[in-house]
Amino acid sequence: MYLNCHTWFSLMYGTLSPANLFEEAKKNGVRKLILTDIHNTSAWPELLRICNERREEYDLQIALGIEFRQENQLLYIGLARNNNGFEQLCHFLSQHNICGEPIPHHAPILEDVWFMYPFKRMHQNLNEQEIIGIKPSDVKYLKSHIDPACLHKCVIWQPVNFADKLSFNTHRLLRAIDLNVLLSKLPPPAQAMPDECMIPISELLKHYWQYPEIISNTQIILDDCEFSIEFDSNKNKTIFGKSKKDDHQKLIKLALEGFTWRYQKYNAYGMQRLLRELDVIAERNFEAYFLITHDIVSFAHHKNFAHVGRGSGANSMVAYCIGITEVDPIELDLYFERFLNPHRSSPPDFDIDFSWQDRDVVTGYILDKYGLKHAALLATHTTFQERSVVRELSKVFGLPKREIDALVERPEQLATQDHISKLIWRYAQRLHDMPRHLSIHAGGIVITEKPLHQYTATDLPPKGFPITHFDMYGAEDIGIHKFDILSQRGLGHIHDTVEMVKKNKGIDIDITRTSEFKTDNKVRQLLESGRTMGAFYVESPAMRQLLAKLRCSDYTT
Repeated sequence: MYLNCHTWFSLMYGTLSPANLFEEAKKNGVRKLILTDIHNTSAWPELLRICNERREEYDLQIALGIEFRQENQLLYIGLARNNNGFEQLCHFLSQHNICGEPIPHHAPILEDVWFMYPFKRMHQNLNEQEIIGIKPSDVKYLKSHIDPACLHKCVIWQPVNFADKLSFNTHRLLRAIDLNVLLSKLPPPAQAMPDECMIPISELLKHYWQYPEIISNTQIILDDCEFSIEFDSNKNKTIFGKSKKDDHQKLIKLALEGFTWRYQKYNAYGMQRLLRELDVIAERNFEAYFLITHDIVSFAHHKNFAHVGRGSGANSMVAYCIGITEVDPIELDLYFERFLNPHRSSPPDFDIDFSWQDRDVVTGYILDKYGLKHAALLATHTTFQERSVVRELSKVFGLPKREIDALVERPEQLATQDHISKLIWRYAQRLHDMPRHLSIHAGGIVITEKPLHQYTATDLPPKGFPITHFDMYGAEDIGIHKFDILSQRGLGHIHDTVEMVKKNKGIDIDITRTSEFKTDNKVRQLLESGRTMGAFYVESPAMRQLLAKLRCSDYTT
């Protein structure tokens, strides 16, 4: 009977984590609910994972939807009848997020979506897929405001935003922070009603005992809405070219050509290992993953962008032969199985670094090539942390700046001071680690075989590249694995230095001559003495001390 449930991913509005929502359902005997966060689709992978992991403990079914608002006004709630309906809702929301157009006051007609209007916004001439939500507090107005002939359009509407009075107070604080107003000045339309929590089904139905048709209508809608997905299946793009066969042949061709280029003298062991790696890659169906990464690196090479391929991908001879990495795994005795083996289900991991000056061009190329229908940047969820939450709560409680600064510097004082300070301390603990807004992952890009909107709506931050709503953990839960397109400031400095040497000395420097660097005495001396500032991975104080203690040049002779 719960068609409108929110988690804390209804950002700055809901207060329940996905785990809390599961617990509320279990406590109140709710066997099915519809997750409808406000303009957000972040929560469902985590909630569905929890439902699957705890199925034996409590069998909770979920369906999905999205709540649409304009400022503080609830417009309507979209309830997906199936996976296709969820994709339609994600596409509808994404279009408005990316174009910046306001959500229309009247819902579109979507084939596999029910749209529920609040009782106070009901309008005439509802179509077949539009319904009216009746809150318990609305029941007393039904006889005077609803034509009995329209009762077949009415359903139970009990929004879920919090669990108890303490959660309701947390909700009000979130709303005040979001609107940047004092808590005492928070306008009623900007906040939920205190009763918008989950209660036992039997208690909820008591409010509608005079209208059994409303109860049956609600059950029909609830039964009609469903969502299913295989968590373990790989949802990344699995075909790079025209077919899997073409991908297989292309990767073999690139690898063999690269082997001849890398090893001027025939290396029997290397060829044996290369063919074995190709067999594992084909068996695990990761040929497209290698070809996509190779295509990204080839584009960068065409644009004269320096890149570094690192991570466990440096253990792969195939990656070395096709130019993704510059590390010879045979020379350094690196095991391919650490990178990929027949028992691994998730894609291998490449970290591809570019200069900060070039990365956005590479990112733009990827999104243009695969289209916004299939590619986007991964999001992260920026959360409330100790100092920021103390500052925000102090502002909505009306403290002067001097006191706020003092509390932020020494938040441990809050628990022992006056009543307001104790309140700030109490609610700071509740808000800590709660998501505040979407941000952009450091470099993760997802490229899916099926349309991305089957899994998430997308948003458009000021940077100008679309982002998913779920983060890397939510993506991995459902079988979407990222490509890491990262940025190193050092690569930009190296590129600038090469340009300056060319301009001032007329000398061309090839920074990919790694074989020469390994035998350069000056490089060895710098490593031995720990003078590696500006060298990525080995510039931290701990690494510099370790290099000096190891006298690492002794091991490279």
